[in-house]
Amino acid sequence: MALWTVPPVSETATGAAPGDVARQRLALDGDVWDAGPTMLAAPPARLRLVLGVSGARGGTGASTLAAACARALARRDGACVLVDLDEDGGGIDVLCGVEDQPGLRWADLRDATGDVPAAELRALLPTWGDVDVLSHDRARPGEVAPGALHDVLAALGTDVPLVLDLPRHVRSRPPVPVDLHVLVVPRDLQGVAAAQRSLHDLHPAAPVRLVTSGAAPGGLTEGVVADAVGVDVLARLHLDRTLPRAVERGVGPCGPRLHRTALAVLGALERARAPLAAGSRP
Repeated sequence: MALWTVPPVSETATGAAPGDVARQRLALDGDVWDAGPTMLAAPPARLRLVLGVSGARGGTGASTLAAACARALARRDGACVLVDLDEDGGGIDVLCGVEDQPGLRWADLRDATGDVPAAELRALLPTWGDVDVLSHDRARPGEVAPGALHDVLAALGTDVPLVLDLPRHVRSRPPVPVDLHVLVVPRDLQGVAAAQRSLHDLHPAAPVRLVTSGAAPGGLTEGVVADAVGVDVLARLHLDRTLPRAVERGVGPCGPRLHRTALAVLGALERARAPLAAGSRP
């Protein structure tokens, strides 16, 4: 296993890329982590709580809901990691206003397989309030090795709750099991059709719930959406008019109505987790 040390390094240099200072703070033998026995081969550790959020189509507010849920979890449990798994998106760090913060991104962790030290990793992530943020880097695009995705998330998930901002089309199981998958669905016919298609892309073992968003030009209610998709609706995502301005100012997603929707999702997350906590499978 690679040994982690944190030498004193000045963080006041200008012109550095967001991950530069964090990488300078890692004095490691060889790569970020040595390739060794991966967590895939180790006895599986129980993850604390994992919430997956995706949209039936683009522009539904799924990333906004994921961020709100991460903030609510951090306020309740003291910590949470918000994870960007949509490499084609604009970046969850931009949404939260932390894109200029130094710290590790997925580009720094592409080959981070093996025994990943979660506490040290969390200390090097950008933070949005009480939420640690692991995002992609627009300046350094590229895929992350599946083993690295799994090992990093499995390590973080044994330490703190995770909220995964997932791409619209998962098409394979997420890197780690999720306790609940929330699908954000627009309240129109195309949104419902997209949600019906999306269900085929989700991992079959994960319980799914819907959150509706947007206007209903044809008068679709939550009950109609639930019946058409065949999945229960938890809440409606109300986006405050001040939200775009808050994001532009770097405040990130906020507002009482958004927080209430996040609390409804957390309630469903706890209910989905309850059978496992009692020692049985859902």
